[in-house]
Amino acid sequence: NYTSTPLPRDAKTDALFQLAEANNFPTNRIFTSDSYQGAMYLPAPFNEAILIGNHILENFPDQITAVMAHEIGHRTIGNKVSLYI
Repeated sequence: NYTSTPLPRDAKTDALFQLAEANNFPTNRIFTSDSYQGAMYLPAPFNEAILIGNHILENFPDQITAVMAHEIGHRTIGNKVSLYI
């Protein structure tokens, strides 16, 4: 269970928002979290989201655009999260 907040748009994150806009990803569905260290695309029919952990934002600033492109790639090729019991 992760607590997330909308990712603020600022000089550090503007490239992420531009990449999302260029790929028609809703920028209001980009979140960050202190409790998650990685990044993930969460597919949903009407409520998809991308979560990028603060660990990545703070420690790998030169790689966050590549991380965002990777997560948008999951959406582009139609990856879905599956739950196996």
